[in-house]
Amino acid sequence: MKRKKSVRWIEGSIAILFGVVCVFLVGKYYYNVHISSFKGTARQECIKVLEQELLKRDNMKESLYSNRSQAVLSKEEMVKDTVELNITGVGKRSYAIPIHRRLNNLEVLPEYRVTQSYILLLSPLSADTLLHSWQKSVSDSGLRLSVRVGVTDFFEKETFSYAGDTVHLADADSLFSCYLGMRSEVEVTGFASYLWYRMFTEDEWYTLFFLFFAVSGLVMVVANFRSVLRWLRIGLHKLFPSWISLPSMETAKEASPVLVVQGLTFCPNNHMLIGENGKTKLNPQMACLFMLFAKAEGHQLPKVDIMEHLWPDGNCTIHSLHSAISRLRKELHACSDVDILDVSVAYKLCRPKEDEIVMPTEQP
Repeated sequence: MKRKKSVRWIEGSIAILFGVVCVFLVGKYYYNVHISSFKGTARQECIKVLEQELLKRDNMKESLYSNRSQAVLSKEEMVKDTVELNITGVGKRSYAIPIHRRLNNLEVLPEYRVTQSYILLLSPLSADTLLHSWQKSVSDSGLRLSVRVGVTDFFEKETFSYAGDTVHLADADSLFSCYLGMRSEVEVTGFASYLWYRMFTEDEWYTLFFLFFAVSGLVMVVANFRSVLRWLRIGLHKLFPSWISLPSMETAKEASPVLVVQGLTFCPNNHMLIGENGKTKLNPQMACLFMLFAKAEGHQLPKVDIMEHLWPDGNCTIHSLHSAISRLRKELHACSDVDILDVSVAYKLCRPKEDEIVMPTEQP
């Protein structure tokens, strides 16, 4: 019994493990899809927010930034990697622009980059305002968002301001960085830390739960295939009893006459066994086994035939066979002197005084 419980525990653990692995793989796929989709939309929405902030600050008499043309310059006309400026109080100075800043600047035209620098010099960006507008434009996707605004002055000293979930900023992923100005001196970086349990939709949660139980159940069915097949047969027999043809009353009487074997009288209708010492009622399995002995030649049955008749599904061990024979022998002793002898590969129903035993012939 302890061994059976141990086997069941191992099978259950393996089934749960398979279910968890499948759910993890599918959940990882959903997670990556959500992250990839969010990274694309988050940058687009942040660019829109930055353009709106620039338009709000462009309050000059003759608007420059809001009326800019959309001309596309050639590579020769684009901003070079070095910018020379003559600034009051600083003098003439050359600034090197790293390639990642130049490529991620929101403005392509050099003159409008100058306009950005002028606008942001008069009215710097607010990290809190940017984060608030960005969060409103991005749907609730289970992420903690943060914004960092960095400004590099004319002496190339960089200062930063933060807004959002700064506690988890070290663990957050940098989604993108946008740059503004002639020198790409203003940096806006968006961060997101992911709450994985809020990333999935309701339908996806239902799918993951269904997948877990389906995979775990399938593994348990495979591990206990023979038991499941037996339960299925029993269930089908109860649901569709009409599949089994029942004999008529006269046929039943003809097919179930009173059997007299070794001085014993057996009534198949009520499973009553009557002997010289009394009578006893056999259960269905014992009645079937006794009838097999009664109809067999010389009342002798090979062990293989007994196992095939009593356990047609094959779910039988030698211990089960010995147990069934012992129970029938006990019933026989209760009402008579008839016994069951073990003859190598067969059992024989006989009286103790009978000396002659017919051995079964070996089949080629």
